[in-house]
Amino acid sequence: WQPSAGNFPTLWRLLWRLPRPPEARPYLSRAAHRAGPVDWVTGACVFIRADIFRALDGFDEDFFLYYEDVDFAARALRHGSTTHYVPAVSVGHACPHASRSRDPRVEGYVRAGRALWFERHRPPAEQRLMGLLTRAEPLFRGRAAGATHPAGRTGRP
Repeated sequence: WQPSAGNFPTLWRLLWRLPRPPEARPYLSRAAHRAGPVDWVTGACVFIRADIFRALDGFDEDFFLYYEDVDFAARALRHGSTTHYVPAVSVGHACPHASRSRDPRVEGYVRAGRALWFERHRPPAEQRLMGLLTRAEPLFRGRAAGATHPAGRTGRP
């Protein structure tokens, strides 16, 4: 079993979950995984109506590896569509985030996606505070500071 749905990120939600392991932070708890509407589902397995995908121009390519699914769900919600979690559907994920090593580059991709999410979807005050948290997070984790996406701000490789 792998966590597969979550609430839209806010600064307060991230601060609340910061002490948890990275793979558990953005997701709903296992107990909360019931069939029905959710803010977003993981892009590892997602079914999207073609007309909605086209209307929203698909996934935003500025998101390199993480948060593109969260961004799409937020844009779909603004478009009038809802995201549903269907736990009866089961798929295998060959390399889930939880099983990966803590490669600083991967963590940098996560931080870059999260920063872009906040830039696109959260108020300016949260964006500024998230910027500070993003820069400080490697220090909290005991990792080398400065692990960022190699392509810079946009997240494209």
